[in-house]
Amino acid sequence: MNKKLLMPIVLLALLSLAVFVSAIRTEKSYPGTTVTAEFVEQNYHFYEGWNLVQGILNPEWVQSNSKNIKAIYAFNPITKEYVRFYPNPENNKIGGTNYQWKFLASIGALWVYSDKDFTSNYWKFADSPLTSTPLYSGWNFIGITSDMIDKTINGIKGSCNIERIYYWSQENQDWTDFMPHVEYQKIQQGQIGQGFVFKVSDNCKLGVSEGGVPSVPQLPDTTKTGCVDSDGGLTYIIKGKATDYSSNEILEDFCVNTIKLSEALCNNDGRGAYAQYDCPDGCYEGACIVPSCVLSAPFRCNQGNVKTNNIDIELQNVESESSNIKNVAISGCGSYSTVTFINTNELKTIKVPCNTALVQGTRFIGDITVTYRKMNGNLDLISSGRIVNQVK
Repeated sequence: MNKKLLMPIVLLALLSLAVFVSAIRTEKSYPGTTVTAEFVEQNYHFYEGWNLVQGILNPEWVQSNSKNIKAIYAFNPITKEYVRFYPNPENNKIGGTNYQWKFLASIGALWVYSDKDFTSNYWKFADSPLTSTPLYSGWNFIGITSDMIDKTINGIKGSCNIERIYYWSQENQDWTDFMPHVEYQKIQQGQIGQGFVFKVSDNCKLGVSEGGVPSVPQLPDTTKTGCVDSDGGLTYIIKGKATDYSSNEILEDFCVNTIKLSEALCNNDGRGAYAQYDCPDGCYEGACIVPSCVLSAPFRCNQGNVKTNNIDIELQNVESESSNIKNVAISGCGSYSTVTFINTNELKTIKVPCNTALVQGTRFIGDITVTYRKMNGNLDLISSGRIVNQVK
């Protein structure tokens, strides 16, 4: 569709369901530095092309398919230049600045180039609070953190005078102006891990506003023409609508069946229309299902298949100590209670039987609880997460 007709009123939702776990103190490295700090896992869908992602300084922090990552660049807001972290790190720029890259990784967003679409967990520094987030005069790359959820940009701007703000459409590989929405549009939980670019007039700090009253809304514009697509175009994983002002018609995305999506859009002549798309993992309530399976350390869920009578999850032990899995429970399905030994880096597929048959073609969302005991331990420990997929 003609990009001039794109007038998104919401941020593009993150392409996977994020599951947040407690921070783990561990050691990670990036060019020229090894740090011991608090890290958390973030689930993220990487598009083929450029992605604006919070906090990745080393492709090794991406837990699966890291070979797809071909480049990582950070923006130094002091020197106003890009700095290559991968491949062939620009060590003179990384080490020859007063800017703290660890600080950038905890609150900032970096360019990550992938040669394929894929979904993976990655490690990032635990988020810094908004009140300790300084911005420098000019452009700044800021990651979306948990402190920003359910707040508008004006609600987190602190002492900053924001001149421009954009977010990166990874699907369209283009910038989208967000200035028209800073007063009303709230940041959603699914957007954690993505990034904005802010242009501010002076050095300042972000912070949560004290609940000031926004401006009175303007009267409706009855002279509008053309077409507006709420999800920004062919965005199959978000249920959106296309408003055709010429005909006063509103077209909404809907599922034709459990596979086929009818996507509302604005075509090149500025009129509303539909396009058909087969969702690879199923269609539900007007959007394609984005499958995900996430677990906290010491396990990784590499794959989760949801069937009518059982759920198969492929677990991997990512720690340096063997464990005995005592129980795997999935809410909305059931549990598996046979003790299962899992060695370091070993893969095990656990079949969890469902107490009640699941309905084929529907979307399943369930919380995972893995109860385990380390080989040299005497305490029961918990690894938790979530699975999302279509019932096959």
